[in-house]
Amino acid sequence: MIGFSLVYISFGIGIGFVSDFLNHYDDTIRMVGGLLMMIFGLMTLGIFTPQFLMSDKKFNFKNKPGGYFGSLVIGIAFAAGWTPCMGPIVGTIISLALTNQSLALFYMILYVLGFCIPFFLLTFFLTKLKWIRRYSQLLMKVGGLIMIVMGLLLFFDLLTEITRLFSWGI
Repeated sequence: MIGFSLVYISFGIGIGFVSDFLNHYDDTIRMVGGLLMMIFGLMTLGIFTPQFLMSDKKFNFKNKPGGYFGSLVIGIAFAAGWTPCMGPIVGTIISLALTNQSLALFYMILYVLGFCIPFFLLTFFLTKLKWIRRYSQLLMKVGGLIMIVMGLLLFFDLLTEITRLFSWGI
């Protein structure tokens, strides 16, 4: 998990540095990010599946390194090589990070936690969570729809409406 986390947290730090140079293009980046989020939502729904993004490359280690260092190396390789499965979600987070540069690292840390904690918990409860397999397609569809809605809100600069919607009682 540490190697995996290092890759994506590094993305967050890199986005924070690079995004300072892109401040004059905020509206363009926001709109392109919204379009990408909608495309990624369509990909998650299975409506749009470009083959060049749906392939993966694998490395076969003859002698897998052991111990903590080996786990770190395997985690880094896993994170770097598993992008087709995570691409739409990471792309969405990167789009959000580019529109709010000061939170880029925070977004990536939340992504890492959101990705790692369920895997960690599943190791303890995998046999007891058969309902996830049963409803996994529905969960993917709901996630894809949420990405499309978020993409529309980002494209039209309406993300603040969500904050307003949920803060009416405060």
